[in-house]
Amino acid sequence: MPAGEAADLEVRLTNTGRGGCMSIIFTIRLPAGITRLRGRERIEVGRLDPGQSVTSHLRVQAEGAGHYQLTSANFSYRDHRGQPHRETGFSAELVAGPKLDPLPEPRVTVELPTTELPCNEWTSLRGRIVNCGMVGVSNLEITVSGQVIADQRGARIRLEELPAGQSADVSFFVRARETGPHVPVHLDITYSVGYRRYSSVTTHSINVLQSDVLPPVVSDRRQPTVQGTCKVDDRLSV
Repeated sequence: MPAGEAADLEVRLTNTGRGGCMSIIFTIRLPAGITRLRGRERIEVGRLDPGQSVTSHLRVQAEGAGHYQLTSANFSYRDHRGQPHRETGFSAELVAGPKLDPLPEPRVTVELPTTELPCNEWTSLRGRIVNCGMVGVSNLEITVSGQVIADQRGARIRLEELPAGQSADVSFFVRARETGPHVPVHLDITYSVGYRRYSSVTTHSINVLQSDVLPPVVSDRRQPTVQGTCKVDDRLSV
């Protein structure tokens, strides 16, 4: 266990004999320099049959690196004949290593290669997730919002992990709702480092262009009517 960090100890009592044991009491004594953070130091069990075990968990923390001796001044039970027994020789060594250097803070950025979108048309919005930090991240979730509507089936993209120094390309199927040279698009990203969860929002501006609209066909009433159809420039007129 590293010094200065919480560590979980597993204390297991096992009946290795041929008969049952009853009224079992075991109290662990922590030496100086070891602090109990959670769990019970005293274990009481009514009965353990041959081969049966009971487990208790204790969370402790060592103040500094070194070797620590765990003992018990109260370890007693009754055998299958009801005879009392008291054990005084229990001892276990706990080794605490030097304190670990804290992990560097993660740094994940979001880039947007797509710079233009047509207005009111479904199209792909390409993004790139870059891990610029010195530590890998996991359980990434990326969502898009702003003046675009994302297809519900792909509104949230998940990545299991992204190692340090690597990137991943993602794509959303979106429809822009307004035109303009600086339409905001928000990319919300959450990820984990160990047991800690991080989140950030990146806002990008994209150019949303008006969709091309074909000019209407104007008919001249003064010209004679032609029966049938005529194909001109892929448009039908009568």
